[in-house]
Amino acid sequence: MSEESLDQSTVVENMEVVEDGDLEAKISELTKKVSQEQERALRARADFENFRKRKDAEVDAFRQYANEKMIGEFLPIVDSFDRALASFNDPSIASLVEGVQLIHKQLITTLEKLGVTAFDSLNTTFDTNVHMAVSEEEAEGVAAGTVVKEFQRGYKLQDRVIRPAMVVVAK
Repeated sequence: MSEESLDQSTVVENMEVVEDGDLEAKISELTKKVSQEQERALRARADFENFRKRKDAEVDAFRQYANEKMIGEFLPIVDSFDRALASFNDPSIASLVEGVQLIHKQLITTLEKLGVTAFDSLNTTFDTNVHMAVSEEEAEGVAAGTVVKEFQRGYKLQDRVIRPAMVVVAK
């Protein structure tokens, strides 16, 4: 079978027979369309990959901070332990103090396992991102804007402040 008769036998019904010059133009046009569709498919795949990465990051962030509200409920208990431990000065109640200290340590350890850490504020520069000023007072030898007292410790969950420290700032 000759090449010419093979070409004619493969022509589908209702398809126009095209001249050689028109055939090259048609092939060029179809090649261009195929390239455009391939490019579109690649862009769609890249968009999907970006979407998947964003969603994975959102899910990770959700998992990381899902317990934030529950942990916040524990922090006043830690504060109460801190105040109770600070008020024990009588040596006759040493075993009681030791028991409370052990419970306090256990609670702090559990919070740390959950990613919660306290941060120190005394003698640091006041920062509205991590501190809540409850008052200002004169303090000799201390630069203005320095934290001079801490009423309540601040806590972070991972890298996010879940409770700012309540502090007094030097004038």
